[in-house]
Amino acid sequence: KNNPSFIQMIKEVLSGFFRIILITLSGALLIAALLSNNKFMLGIEQFSGIKVSYLVPLLLVLAIMWLKVNKGKLMILENIKKPILIEHVIIMVFFAVFLVIYISRSGNFSFLPVLSIEEKIRIFLEKTLIARPRNKEFLIGYPALLLAMSMNYLKIKEFKIPIIIIGTIGPVTLINTFCHIHTPFLFSMLRTFNGTWLGLVLGLIIIIVFYYLVKIFRKKINYEKV
Repeated sequence: KNNPSFIQMIKEVLSGFFRIILITLSGALLIAALLSNNKFMLGIEQFSGIKVSYLVPLLLVLAIMWLKVNKGKLMILENIKKPILIEHVIIMVFFAVFLVIYISRSGNFSFLPVLSIEEKIRIFLEKTLIARPRNKEFLIGYPALLLAMSMNYLKIKEFKIPIIIIGTIGPVTLINTFCHIHTPFLFSMLRTFNGTWLGLVLGLIIIIVFYYLVKIFRKKINYEKV
């Protein structure tokens, strides 16, 4: 879209965002219902495979995006034969580091220490909101998801796939919240609500800034062409 409407973009992004939230929440409630037995509620048994459940959806989204880009074909050998550019190396290194941090910080145990600033944010949110949302949900996942949808509306392809994958963290975290069946249901609902509105506010700020930066950049490009 050469001159995309800001209001229309916001409408489409919000519509897509809330559809994703509702579909994800439906799945999360189904999982919670399946896990609703005394052993899980008393903490005698716990949902296993937490780290796997965080990783697999991201890999599935990556596979879907790969097939979409290659028009339904794997194209593995064809892509291997292509020359590796410096930006490809940078992206691969970034994602390798990102995955290590993401997986290690998921679940109940982590070999990476919690940063002091992160600990302060957690304490503040617990005191303010009671049910503290997970940082990766509202600070990373939902803003990235909103940004990816705005990029799709603005027809921007560069780096869209990595941002979509990062945006998957939001819905995945929402589902994981309801896998802790020993946590009171209403507490999980409040945590989900807090994560959603915080992520939405932060994401809207990001896409508003992004929209006007894109508008300025495109205006400059068009001016230089003239």
